[in-house]
Amino acid sequence: MLFLLLFNLFVHSQLVAYPVGVEHEIDRFIEQIDQATPFLENAMSRFTSAYSSSMNTVTTDTYAHDSTDLAIAQNPIAYIKYGYISYDDSTPYTNMLSAGADNKGMYVLEVHFKSSTEKKDISPFLADKTLLFIAYGSGAGYPIIYRDTDSGDLGNPTSMASIGGFVCMNKITRCTATAGSHPAKTCNGTEAVQTDRAGFLEALSTDDTNLFYYISGDFSLCATQNSEINCMGC
Repeated sequence: MLFLLLFNLFVHSQLVAYPVGVEHEIDRFIEQIDQATPFLENAMSRFTSAYSSSMNTVTTDTYAHDSTDLAIAQNPIAYIKYGYISYDDSTPYTNMLSAGADNKGMYVLEVHFKSSTEKKDISPFLADKTLLFIAYGSGAGYPIIYRDTDSGDLGNPTSMASIGGFVCMNKITRCTATAGSHPAKTCNGTEAVQTDRAGFLEALSTDDTNLFYYISGDFSLCATQNSEINCMGC
């Protein structure tokens, strides 16, 4: 209880430069991320298990929710998708809103939040926003997992034999064409994903505030400067 009190005091002390009413929106964001966290953790666990069981055949799967269930209907997440981004399709990344051409051959998980139409009280910092989580291996160096071709070997079969965790990408744009090589390709063309990043509070006179710094759980993976890049090599 003391920790939570001190935590809330710290959060609000960082927001004194914002207009009255913003603190309420921050609280709503934190509350809804707390609601969403168990769903993300469950999906990541399923994805990790599926990869370990049969990494060569993991395909895109939607972690859907029954909207008739009251707890699920109140959850801010619209859907979670996870799986392998194939090279074969002419537009393989369109199965997910935020995966780009630089993510081909990678194993990713995408979280898309409900719109204000789907959930009337959705936080404005989450409404219709998307986050992408890229899987990395559990071996030496925790490398990003990738294949150069759909039927090819993993970039490092030993280090990439299982999923060790995920890195977050909170994109505004995604690559439609690439330069360079895995795992850090850059863009030769882009298109919009969303106008604003999830969880970002626009500042009055300083840099924007990444609200994921103020939460715990797996969504805190988005509380890094690296999460603000739009491509693997940016």
